Amino acid sequence: DTSLADYTIPAGAWGYQDKTPIEVIDELVKAAGGIVTPALGLSKIYAQQRYREAPPWYWPQIDPSRLDFQVADSMILGLESEWQPSPEYRGVYVSGISHGVAVEVRKTGTDGTPWAADNYDNLNLSTQQCRGRGISILGQSGAQEIVTIELPVPTSGAPGLVIPGQWGEIQDTANPSQSWRGLVLSNRVSVSQPGASRATQTLRIERHHY
Repeated sequence: DTSLADYTIPAGAWGYQDKTPIEVIDELVKAAGGIVTPALGLSKIYAQQRYREAPPWYWPQIDPSRLDFQVADSMILGLESEWQPSPEYRGVYVSGISHGVAVEVRKTGTDGTPWAADNYDNLNLSTQQCRGRGISILGQSGAQEIVTIELPVPTSGAPGLVIPGQWGEIQDTANPSQSWRGLVLSNRVSVSQPGASRATQTLRIERHHY
């Protein structure tokens, strides 16, 4: 994703040992506030911002045309929720160690308090990269829940097969004001029995409450 901050690693600033290639890629991408996502049917992976459209506190304001998918509650076959509350941080100090920069990342219009724990890393090397990392840290704080929903995998039409890293809306058809948006963390696809035509997908979705 070209909106993910690029950065240059100076000689001697960073290295790795006893890690798989995907672990190295994941570390490099997370340093810029990104995540690694799969490509369907291709031997490719993508690097994108964790919060590609905007940080979670802006989600309700975003135009629906920018959503990756929308799911009506009538489509949901099963739902579970795990509450994961934490302090709602508004600022974080992101700094390199032997190289790089030091950046205070704050939510617009705030003084940054309460502050998240300082983030020191050899890969904190540029202002935009540190900004991306700070947004990812702040975005994962606050009152949130991990919602697990089971949906059919349609043979045609929306929402299709939902991919980790996509961002969408769960629609409350009886009370539209209670519809909510979230980030897909994972998807597990299953078939009820060999040869069966019906397949289901189980999504884990990060939902925020502000």
